[in-house]
Parts: sequence; C-alpha cells; structure tokens
Amino acid sequence: ALELLGNGQESWGEGNQRKENQEAPAKGITRAQAQALQAQLLTDARWLAFAARLPDQRSLLAGLPQDALHVDLRRRNSLAHMGQALRLLVAVGPPRVLLFSSLTRDGQADVDIWMLDTALRGELRGFALRIFLISLGISTFAASLVYLALRLLVVRPVVRLRAALAHFADNPQDRDALVEPSGRRDEIGFIEAETRAMQDSLTETLQQSERLAALGQAVAQVNHDLRGLLSTALLLSDRLEASTDPSVAKAAPLLASSIERAASLCSATLRYARGQEGTVTARLQPLAAAIAPLAAEWRARWPDLRLDIDGAATLTALIDETALHRLLDNLARNGVEAGATSLRLIWQGDEGQTVSLFLHDTGLGIPESARADLFIPFKGSTKKDGTGLGIPNAAALARAMGGVLTLEKSDASGTCFRLTLASSA
Repeated sequence: ALELLGNGQESWGEGNQRKENQEAPAKGITRAQAQALQAQLLTDARWLAFAARLPDQRSLLAGLPQDALHVDLRRRNSLAHMGQALRLLVAVGPPRVLLFSSLTRDGQADVDIWMLDTALRGELRGFALRIFLISLGISTFAASLVYLALRLLVVRPVVRLRAALAHFADNPQDRDALVEPSGRRDEIGFIEAETRAMQDSLTETLQQSERLAALGQAVAQVNHDLRGLLSTALLLSDRLEASTDPSVAKAAPLLASSIERAASLCSATLRYARGQEGTVTARLQPLAAAIAPLAAEWRARWPDLRLDIDGAATLTALIDETALHRLLDNLARNGVEAGATSLRLIWQGDEGQTVSLFLHDTGLGIPESARADLFIPFKGSTKKDGTGLGIPNAAALARAMGGVLTLEKSDASGTCFRLTLASSA
C-alpha cells in the first residue's frame, strides 16, 4: 500500500530537496491508476493525508498535510491515551484535524496519518455502545444469578419457616407443624435449629400444662374427700387429749397440729390447681417459737433421726409460719429420703437487717448434673419418681416471705441450704 501510494505522489529525499520521482509505477499499474487507488484508499480509511518515512530515507506522501492536533502513539503512556480517547468521545463542535504518529508493525518506518476527529469519534462511540450492550448483558446475567441464589438460599427457606410458624401458631401440638432444621451452618440454619428447640420446649410446656390441669381436677376431688377424713381425725384427736395416758395426751396436740396443717395444705393445693395461689402474709415473730412445733413434729415422725435445733430465742424475722413450715419440711424430707441420719437447723443474725437459717443434712448430696436446674420447675429432680417441684416451691415460698433460698454446699458429706429473711419491716 505504501508503494502504491508513493507511485501516485511526489517523493522527497534527505534534506527535503525536491526532485522528480523517477521510480516507475508497480508492474501493470499506470501512474493514473496509482493516483486513483491512492484516493480510494484515503476515502476508505477516512484519512485526509498520509506520510511514511521508509528506512531507505524515502518519504511517501498522500494527500495534503494540514495543521492538526498531534497524537503521538509512539509514546507508551496508556493513561494519556485513555484520557485523549475520553476527551474525543465526549467532544462536540466543528470537526478538527488529528495527526497520529506511530510506527509500522515491523518497526521499520514512521507513519503520520491526518484524519478528521468526526470519523474516529463515530468509531469510538460505536465501540462504547457495543461495550455498554455487552456490559448490560453481563450485568443482567449476573443479576439473574444473584436473584436465583437469593431466592433459593434465603427467600424460600424464610418463606417455609414463616409458613411452619403460622401452622404451629394455629396448632402447637401438631408434630407436623414443627420446623425441620435443614442442617445448614449459616444464620438460616441457626434460626431453624433455635426455632425447633423453642417449639419443642413450648410443646413440652403445653403438655405439662395439660397434665397439670388434669391433675388439678383430680386434686380437687381428692381434696374434697381428704378434708372429710381430716375433719374426722381432728375430732378423734380432741378426744385423745382427754386420755388419762400421759404419752397419748402429750401426742394429741402434735397430731391435731399436723392434721390442721394437712387440711391447710389441701386447701392451698386446690387454690394452686385453680390458679388461685394462697397469699403469704409475713409478720415479725420469734423464730424459736415458730420453729418449735415443726421440730416436735420431726421428732415424732423420725424418732431415729438425730436432730439439732439451735438459735437465739429472742431473734425475730418476717415470716409466715405456715409457709416457713412447708419450706423447711420440704428440705428436711428431701434430706431424709437421701439417707440423712441427722438434721441440724440453726439461725443467726447477719450484719444489717437480715437473719439466716441453715439446714444441714448428712444425706448423699445433690448430683452435680441436677444443681444447675435445681430451682427450675420439672428440671432439677434428683429422685427417680420426683416431679422437680419441691425445691422450686420452697424457693417460691421464700420469695413470698421476702427472703432468698440458696444452696450453700452439697457433696458426699451432705447438703446445706441457706434461707435469708428480713429481721425488720
């Protein structure tokens, strides 16, 4: 192409001295044909002018050079070229002539090309449009993949979880309504596992509530019959007080007290089953006088048990005598059932306005596995047939009197509970 272009124009040698081009046109091509081909090449390439400097010092020229904005492509500066391309892409106004300087592919010749910026601008904008359409297609494809991934991995599990929760809310006892964890290790899997654990716990609680409701109906019937029997026993105990046998007459008041407390317990149990828990009324009274009847009952119930009761006779505390008896009797009975051979109940005043009662037993102690849930209903039972309500009820009675029940220690040597009560109003 360089030779054909050169055959149609004049050539300059070293020193730019003009001379007549003596080179013959290419074989089979006349000078007129070369000039026509030159014009056609410039038109097809949309160039205004062309110049090449060959290694043999010859220069080929096509078209007329004009004043133009110079773009030197021989400098390998990508950022500068990108800036020039962006400025040309957004340029507006009348056409301008650009001069591009570069090397041929073999690096043997310098090439200068003059052309209008409108032609290059059209090519750049066409290229930008194609890049935009390709980017739009890639973005659409990527967005579709993201949508499908979110739909499959997040939206569908959440919708399934919502439907399961709605079904569970309508029928909590339906096992088919429980959430089945998928085993995923992300947040969705964690929510599924925790939801299933919550549903299992709630289902168990509802079942226990149903059993307690049925138990309440049974207790109401038993309470009715038992109160009649206790009334008869109370009448007989009154007759025993008139007995001439000193031991019988001495035991009669203890029997009457036990029967009265049993009747009171039946009434309180019935109120609890109906959801009408009895009111605990704490008042300031001497601990020694309040504990004496309970200690006498323990001695009569467990004659072989070594019992040690010790405390200041003048020390007072805010207590409800019936609630205190139920609380201490519950703890003592647990100790005896655990194999205790002795019980020690002491009380002492603490610094400030509180009193502490300590109940020690020499039983086998509470297993380590049961201590964490000891004060949680149905959780901390240490007996095979236990309900897990004894110690939680004792703690509830302590709170009702304004006190706190805590486990001081429990090991192979025995167990010690501490009851802290207020010593003044």
